[in-house]
Amino acid sequence: MRRSNEAVYVEGESRPTDRLLLQAAGRAEHYTDFGSTSDGKLAMRFAVSRGLALRGSVSTGFRAPPLMQEYLSKTGHNLVFKNGAPTWVEVRTFPVNSPEAQTWGAQPLRPEKSVNRSAGVAFDEPGLPLITVDYFDVAVRDRIAVRPDVTGQAAVQLLAQSGFGGIQDGTYFTNAMDTRSRGIDVVASHALRLGRAQQLEMVAAYNQTRATMTHVAPQPPQLAAEGPLAVPGAFGHGNPRETTTLALNYSLGRFGFNVDSRRSGPTAALTGADGSLVGVVNPHWIPDMRASYQFHRTRVAVSVANLFDTYPEEWSDFKNGANATGASTGGTFRYPGAGTFGTDGRMVSLQVSYR
Repeated sequence: MRRSNEAVYVEGESRPTDRLLLQAAGRAEHYTDFGSTSDGKLAMRFAVSRGLALRGSVSTGFRAPPLMQEYLSKTGHNLVFKNGAPTWVEVRTFPVNSPEAQTWGAQPLRPEKSVNRSAGVAFDEPGLPLITVDYFDVAVRDRIAVRPDVTGQAAVQLLAQSGFGGIQDGTYFTNAMDTRSRGIDVVASHALRLGRAQQLEMVAAYNQTRATMTHVAPQPPQLAAEGPLAVPGAFGHGNPRETTTLALNYSLGRFGFNVDSRRSGPTAALTGADGSLVGVVNPHWIPDMRASYQFHRTRVAVSVANLFDTYPEEWSDFKNGANATGASTGGTFRYPGAGTFGTDGRMVSLQVSYR
């Protein structure tokens, strides 16, 4: 596996008036394995009045498939139900250009291409919080993802007939879908000097994002019986639609204190061809705290992540233990993997740095 690329980047800006700033940028790039591409960006900022400005941009993007996605080859295991009992099944991930993947109709990966648009307003008045509000719209074409595991008997027999026997479950990377993400970002920040050696910085942020799948690539004919590559209604629920962040940073001489609290969600794991939501993780405030003291050349800090020791909701069938026949797979998995704050609860750490 080998790849090289060459690129040229040009950027310029102009001020037609004192209030208007215009920017333009372009990038031309050549990959030895994907050919040439060119992308550009246009942006502007207009000062409506003192402390109030409008801004916006439009740009295109290009992402060549990482070598890992093209050539990844690994063997893992999934825990699934077989004959009414949890069973470990060997899962093969094939390189896209491997004989096994090509037997299942795999095609060479295509680069992802995107169109990005944004528009916003900024309020920056001395003595008042800096406030920015931005709308964004990002469309991605030919998005690369790992296809759902291939487990159908017809597909398994197809491999066996091609000389690849003993494989019961496999997957590979493919250009699975087109997506679009739209939303808003609101950020307010303010800093106060409370004394000669005291400073307080405060930040509040809110994000709302709606991610949708606008197109799903068809299955290769060899895997027509496997069902769709993805369910349009199911995309986007694994990431939170809303996130609120509150942060405070206080310093007094050599002492520093920071607290950062975030509330995200809800999120959900997804199963079923109908895109039904399961394993919903509801929003929770998750505060992190850090206190530090600077000695002459040594800084000592104590950090607490997930201060309130919060855990996500369990799988609904986990309480049934070994008799569970749902997503917890016989009571093996307690929590969905869709949460934004993990499943380890509170963590405390001590950090010492010397310079």
